[in-house]
Amino acid sequence: MTPTWSRRRVSWRLQLGEFILAAPQRDMAVLDPPLATLLAGGLDAIPAPPDGDCLIRSLPVGDTPPPRLAWERGRIRYWAARFPRHYVILEGDFQDYLAGFSPKSRATLRRKVRRFRDHGQGDIRWRICAKPDEMAEFHRQARGLSALTYQERLLDAGLPGDDGFLRTLEDQARVGDVRGCLLYDGAQPIAYLLTPRVAGAWLYQHLGYDPAASRWSPGTVLQYLVLEALFEEGQGGWFDFTEGEGAHKRFFATHALDCGNLFLLRPTPANLLLVAAHVALEGLSRSLVAVLDRLGLKARLKRLFRGQERCNSRNSP
Repeated sequence: MTPTWSRRRVSWRLQLGEFILAAPQRDMAVLDPPLATLLAGGLDAIPAPPDGDCLIRSLPVGDTPPPRLAWERGRIRYWAARFPRHYVILEGDFQDYLAGFSPKSRATLRRKVRRFRDHGQGDIRWRICAKPDEMAEFHRQARGLSALTYQERLLDAGLPGDDGFLRTLEDQARVGDVRGCLLYDGAQPIAYLLTPRVAGAWLYQHLGYDPAASRWSPGTVLQYLVLEALFEEGQGGWFDFTEGEGAHKRFFATHALDCGNLFLLRPTPANLLLVAAHVALEGLSRSLVAVLDRLGLKARLKRLFRGQERCNSRNSP
């Protein structure tokens, strides 16, 4: 699959830690190279960027990391983020996959699944929605869960709720290229995972769970079940955790590529100001996190912050 450029509205999150201070948007050309292209070493197949402002998402940085900020052919070249792109190779069977975990990690994972099964009196109730006529119900239940998450409330990163997004899910289902997965506690949905397939890779697009059910590790349990089901389907390919670091992705992944988001920007006053603000806030965030970590307060404040958000979600109308 040869990637193509498309025009989109791109949101620049200017944030301090997890607090978004502003999210200005820019219209630009965007390229999302699929994992299959990157693994095949097909960077030469990536088309040249068009004129104007451009973004290449999740581009491998190579063995020698490039300078974060540079001037190239009349445009600002800015690596706005660096991260591992974690993925799972869906080859062999699920037991082979589990064998790749350390004994401690494998025992922890199985204990969480067993604990959830015991909580359900010996049963785990969950479902995969893969047909067009199942997408509306999946979307309705998943949207209800997404509204409870701090990702949606604070980071604007929840499951989209518009009709156009639902129509996209139905179109993907018609060709077998989406799975909408739901985990239940009794009759109540408590976690969802949406994974569309692009160029042979199932994408970790949206995952959310009810914070009130966090003691049962619903996100971990659902991820386990989904990967088990994909291995059993036997279609091969990958499960692509896409861009961004995270303990959940690192735990389940078998491989990773060192990637980053690369902006190519015209040297306009607005773009220069945006890049300067992004660099400054990111540097300040790193400094604050380092100080809190040294003082032993980082994990405590994160728990307090998300715990307060959990209380807010329960008390919301």
